[in-house]
Amino acid sequence: MGMDCNLRQVSRSEAEEIDANPDKAYELILGRKIEDDTHDKLLRQADEAVQLVKALHERHAATLERVRKANMGGKPISEGLLEEYKKYLAEFQALTAPWSTRRRSGARDGNEKDARELRIDKSWHGLHFLLTGRLEGGNPPLSLTLMGGKPIPDRHGLMGFGPALKLTPEEVREVSEALETLSSDELLRRYDQKEMQEHGVYAMGQSAEEDCDYLRFHYGKLAAFYSEARVAHNGMLVYLR
Repeated sequence: MGMDCNLRQVSRSEAEEIDANPDKAYELILGRKIEDDTHDKLLRQADEAVQLVKALHERHAATLERVRKANMGGKPISEGLLEEYKKYLAEFQALTAPWSTRRRSGARDGNEKDARELRIDKSWHGLHFLLTGRLEGGNPPLSLTLMGGKPIPDRHGLMGFGPALKLTPEEVREVSEALETLSSDELLRRYDQKEMQEHGVYAMGQSAEEDCDYLRFHYGKLAAFYSEARVAHNGMLVYLR
């Protein structure tokens, strides 16, 4: 299992549909019509791991909110808060370890159904940290790339790791232009294995060489995907599954 990041391009008309009916976003993500009784059906079929992860998030909600507020306000994270956050990450990784898959660095994933979809595996937190220097938040447009955008109401509770985020075509253009000015070599010059470990960046810090190869591969795919979306004047959905 683990938290894998997915992106899906949406046309301007699809984005407008999502604004009118948030369920449309989750129909695109899940590939099926969402009925009013979907929530009950999913609860009956719910995976134990998702429920355990939700409980973990609830136990650490106060810590996660304090980290979010500190990052959004551009304030340094105290050592005490950082220790609490690292404890949360350690518990999450221990909890999901039995279901986690290996980090994938090459082969096309089966969930990439068409050219408008992209999975960047578990690289999202490391890439966000390198792009912004923060665990969450940061300065736009780079902060919008993977952890920004407008949350889409998830009224059926379909997503185990929080609601999907939506970027407008204009935001996609801004992100793409910013990524084009930052090569993978320049991005990876910001990498510091000790810093990754100290901050508890998800799925990072075990091997500097492997981390850099992994991040370089997925950053290249990410930048190209945003460029394609910009040319097509598409918006973007970003979500964890």
